[in-house]
Amino acid sequence: MTYDIHERTLFRHYFAHLDTLTWTQRQQVIAALQRPDPDSTVPYQVRERERRLERDRQCVHCGSKGARRHSRTSGLMRFRCMADDCGKTYTALSNTGLATLRHSAKWERFQDCLRQRTTLQEAANRCDINYRTAFRWRHRFLAETRELAPLGGVVEMDETFFAESARGDRTLRARRPPRKRGGLKGKRGLSHAQQPVMTATARGGETYAWHSFATGELPFTITMKSWTTSDAIIVSDAHRSYGAATRSLERSHEVINRSRGERRRGPWH
Repeated sequence: MTYDIHERTLFRHYFAHLDTLTWTQRQQVIAALQRPDPDSTVPYQVRERERRLERDRQCVHCGSKGARRHSRTSGLMRFRCMADDCGKTYTALSNTGLATLRHSAKWERFQDCLRQRTTLQEAANRCDINYRTAFRWRHRFLAETRELAPLGGVVEMDETFFAESARGDRTLRARRPPRKRGGLKGKRGLSHAQQPVMTATARGGETYAWHSFATGELPFTITMKSWTTSDAIIVSDAHRSYGAATRSLERSHEVINRSRGERRRGPWH
């Protein structure tokens, strides 16, 4: 949620011409700035997203057209999807990292702190929020503004597995006995007790890693389509799902068979 280039250019244009205003015009500008805004608790960028949703009327959950207004919540317009298989409601913050955050009137001030690269403690003091809140906000805001470009060139991909973390799960005892941090996962080999994590590394040094819902052709295809360019050369092990995914996406694929002791083949490793 950062100001786009057009908004910054427009602000500089208006600010540069303040000296050309007459005394009466300056008083009008001051009065307009001091006038209470009923929507001041909602940042400008959120209002812009709300206007786009109202114009498009496209559900953020299923993508269906024809959503309708459905009252208001927390100062935001709420929409309801009219599709028979959906029917969900949403606002301008739905499916974003800011959906559950409070104190929206302080978001813009916190964005200014991020732009100025202030420390968390200073940002907390400026915005009159708790240090832990500032820490959580920084991660949420950066996640919303970060735009990850797809990896190109030679991209090495692999999957790894971590023991499932059930911290805070009240139904844990019904499934398995709890274990101490760093304890054994309880089952040998791969099972539902382990969670897959997909990794992709480009030769330039960029590395992406994300939790996957499963392993197989479908999640591998989704991963490649989202995080690699169409001309990328995928280097992976001999897992058959990599081959199926690259064939469906028509991507170049080089296989390094570790089970046969192969670690390098020409430029591929």
